[in-house]
Amino acid sequence: MDEQNLASSLLSLGYKDYIASRFLLNNNYLIQGLTLASSAVEKYFKVILALNGKTKKEMGVHLDRLDKLKNLL
Repeated sequence: MDEQNLASSLLSLGYKDYIASRFLLNNNYLIQGLTLASSAVEKYFKVILALNGKTKKEMGVHLDRLDKLKNLL
């Protein structure tokens, strides 16, 4: 999968996570909503990485490794 397709796919998935998290948060499912919101943010960061030529292996970092993610960005 090339960078454009990967970025497009991640953008679409991130948006779906955002919409679902907003619904959950608006209906007082805080833990579930925050979990999906975190997933959406992570996917949006990975869109930036994909568009800048990072490999899937490099993009395997998650928000719990914020220091590594910052360095990649």
